[in-house]
Amino acid sequence: MEQLKDEERIRKAFKEKDWAEIKSADSWVIFKVIGRFPIVLVGKSFWAGLLNWIKATMLASFENINKEDLDLFALVDTTDEAVAVIDEFYSKYLLSPNF
Repeated sequence: MEQLKDEERIRKAFKEKDWAEIKSADSWVIFKVIGRFPIVLVGKSFWAGLLNWIKATMLASFENINKEDLDLFALVDTTDEAVAVIDEFYSKYLLSPNF
């Protein structure tokens, strides 16, 4: 049931132009405007096609993204997995989220 709720939220968020937010965040990190942080995409079945397209088109065909840039993306299915990705990231830098 939790996964269904997550997928519903993802669909709603995507309709509200979250792709623009994801691309902006990715660009800010790539161009070193801000420090690196994970971009966590919840819903593997929803986001897998996008990441496959990025790898096949942007990376392999046009080479307009670096392989290291793909490391920014974490693809998960549950909120627990998302929190684990964020916790792992901050533990490497001796930082912790403020929640």
